[in-house]
Amino acid sequence: MQIVRPLSFVTTTLGETVRKYYIVDGPVDPKCNVTNGFGHVSIKSNLAQKMLFKKVGDKFEHGVYEYLIT
Repeated sequence: MQIVRPLSFVTTTLGETVRKYYIVDGPVDPKCNVTNGFGHVSIKSNLAQKMLFKKVGDKFEHGVYEYLIT
């Protein structure tokens, strides 16, 4: 079972849209904010906090959107 933690690569779907995130431990460096096609998200951000400790198949809401972890 894969659980979202710091330094995790997370793929989500939002309807037909696929979004890829890399949860970094600390602030996001604007000069280097993508790793292997995954956009960096700070562990301290609201988005990352909602993803933490979720697993594949779990859903979470962020703003008006509901994401599915794939």
